[in-house]
Amino acid sequence: MAMTNEKLLEVNDLCVTYRIGKKSLEAVKGVSFHLRPGFCLGIVGESGSGKSTIAASVLGILPRELAKVNGEVLWGDEDLLRLSRARLNALRGAEISMIFQNPSQALHPMYTIEFQLEQVFDKVSSSNFSKGTLSVSEAMSMARLKCSKDILNTYPHELSGGMKQRVMLAMALMGKPQLIVADEPTSALDVTVQLEVIELLRSIIANENVSLLLISHNLGVVAGIADEIVVLRNGGIVESGTAEQILLEPQHTYTRELVGIRV
Repeated sequence: MAMTNEKLLEVNDLCVTYRIGKKSLEAVKGVSFHLRPGFCLGIVGESGSGKSTIAASVLGILPRELAKVNGEVLWGDEDLLRLSRARLNALRGAEISMIFQNPSQALHPMYTIEFQLEQVFDKVSSSNFSKGTLSVSEAMSMARLKCSKDILNTYPHELSGGMKQRVMLAMALMGKPQLIVADEPTSALDVTVQLEVIELLRSIIANENVSLLLISHNLGVVAGIADEIVVLRNGGIVESGTAEQILLEPQHTYTRELVGIRV
């Protein structure tokens, strides 16, 4: 992959504090990183390290009444932290999409897969007319799902975890986004299906000019696809670098633990 200094997404000094009654919890502490076009950046850390909060900050889906967010999340010449709700809604799906951690919770249990895919298509096509969208069948094909009534007429509980995650990926691809934010996309899947999903994401990055921000607690998952890795702990970055640097020459004690090096 050709190296480039161009920045698709740039996060500067991101700080997130949750308000819990009269108390506050600093979940993200001065995090900075950037993602280049056509690359995958992996953010890895244990549960509670702030990974999902970072993902939610990028999409602007943190509840404003519960979370105080400071810093910058630059998307071109726009700061996502300071956009109106209307502008954020226009960006979501059309330019930036998200795959949520648990597809069983992200998909509505009372509606068929076909209905939910069509709802996403209607949303992204209305806000993305300038560059077009993928049809339901095209998005399913890209996610390696058969566009058949056997799938379209089913409800989420009738599909396997891997199939549901592919449905979520089809939804994420429908607006032809430049960036997909994937929050623990393999955590609910068995090892074999995890590998299939990672291979599918790798293929999409290579062939569809899409960048990926991959959030995971599993360094092995991140190592299988990421060009660069950020290691997060207790809300702050302890180490960052290319995947090769992190895996072969980890500097921080916690990173060494993640890659299995005895300290």
